[in-house]
Amino acid sequence: TSKDFVVDKTAALSQANKELKEDIKNLLSDKNNKIEVVMKILKDSSSAEINRYYWYIGVIATNGETLGILIDTNTGDIIAKKV
Repeated sequence: TSKDFVVDKTAALSQANKELKEDIKNLLSDKNNKIEVVMKILKDSSSAEINRYYWYIGVIATNGETLGILIDTNTGDIIAKKV
């Protein structure tokens, strides 16, 4: 379960918020724009390591813009970021 990860969901959301804060502010600068936040656990099946998982946090805006971040569940490292 996600409780077994070194970086739990609360820490991952906090890190994503810190990394994407300005970009989210920009999305919300248009008062008509709304956002939805999606959080998933992704398994890296291509990795030789058996338990290689990542937190994916995506932000989808009603105007079609998207943000995303991929965080390693063991180290907290940011693997990828799309702004």
